[in-house]
Amino acid sequence: MKILVIALSGIGDALIFTPALNLLRKNYPTAKIDALVMYKGAKDIYDRNKNLNKIIYFNFLKEGFLKSLSFVLGLRGKYDTTINVYPSNRKEYNIISFLIGAKTKAAVNYLRMNNQNLGWLNNCRIQENDLLHNVQTNIKLVEKITNKNLAGQPDLEFDLSEDDLYTASKFLNDKKISNNDVVIGFHPGTSVLKNHIKRRWEPEKFAEL
Repeated sequence: MKILVIALSGIGDALIFTPALNLLRKNYPTAKIDALVMYKGAKDIYDRNKNLNKIIYFNFLKEGFLKSLSFVLGLRGKYDTTINVYPSNRKEYNIISFLIGAKTKAAVNYLRMNNQNLGWLNNCRIQENDLLHNVQTNIKLVEKITNKNLAGQPDLEFDLSEDDLYTASKFLNDKKISNNDVVIGFHPGTSVLKNHIKRRWEPEKFAEL
């Protein structure tokens, strides 16, 4: 069995899918499971994930329509199942999954903008539930594919390398931060893509806080 995880919506959504990916691998231990990503950060997360066989990185935003179409058609017929991770409610992602041509095209049936974003192109769907966490929704999607009720919820997976640990340790030492100190971290920025920049808090509000 050959499965393609389509995680084009960004770093956070790629990470959020990792518990479901863990369960997917447990249920298909001999399957070839690949991931398609278009952000370098998502590639970095999946490069370290032992549940994946191959990471396919293609920058759709940079390459343009014709090269992107040629690339997607090059994947046609190579997979039995494609999975659009949740959330990724964009018509482009559904079209990509459709063009790849897997027999099973799994995705979430969204409460909002589903028809406009061509969600009906997918043939293995679960209904979106606003009461569920995104991790739980992705697990429900894997349950739909496997036709099983899956027990447990694995943790998010992001393996730290020796370089990561060294960099963090050096940062703390350079700042003279000890193990007994309380450390509070802020991530005030966002991606400049997809209007995320509009989510940024103004510097003046951080100063007031």
